[in-house]
Amino acid sequence: MRPSEAAQARVQEFSGALIGFDVVDRTGERIGTVKNVNLARTCIHVETGRSLFARKHRHAVHVWAVRKIDLDTLTIVLATNKNDVVGAPELRQLDEQSETAIARHYYDRLAALGETVETDASEGR
Repeated sequence: MRPSEAAQARVQEFSGALIGFDVVDRTGERIGTVKNVNLARTCIHVETGRSLFARKHRHAVHVWAVRKIDLDTLTIVLATNKNDVVGAPELRQLDEQSETAIARHYYDRLAALGETVETDASEGR
């Protein structure tokens, strides 16, 4: 999948500087914290789970799901819901096949929410 120019500009904002940012869903509910940004800068890795006894999970969030990066509050606001992130493939190894599955997951969730996904028409989706 190839991103459009607008999506490509958003990718440029993805860097290691986002590590430690809080991630909230479209309603403002806290999801977790950014732990990593993949080398292609198409996904952030969000650690979820706040309980001392619960196992923490890492989920990849595709750049398409990011609505806003707030540098003042160190917060990333998503266009999706918390359940969409928790339901995303858990991050174990981000290879090309996994990245495609993550992109499809968020594409489908965003389309179901009526959000515009900025991709090239040549993708056939």
